[in-house]
Amino acid sequence: MAKPQSFGGQKITSLPFLDVGLKLGFIDRLVKHLAQTGFDPRYGARPLQRTIESEVVVPLASWLIKEANSPKENVLLDWDQHIIIQWETL
Repeated sequence: MAKPQSFGGQKITSLPFLDVGLKLGFIDRLVKHLAQTGFDPRYGARPLQRTIESEVVVPLASWLIKEANSPKENVLLDWDQHIIIQWETL
């Protein structure tokens, strides 16, 4: 279940990341970007899944593979012309 929180003055939404033991946080800038980019007046939100996959899932999966040996528990996703991935270990 998504839980709205705050981080450095930014509203974020957190989700547990399946069985990997990660907690994902999404900064509002990323959510707004995905909503704007993934919406088409003709098709509605149907392109949203493709947008999420190409701009979040693929870069996040690549990053997780690259950083596989780094301990991390909280991953924060942000947007500034491209996805920004930050993490912290508790």
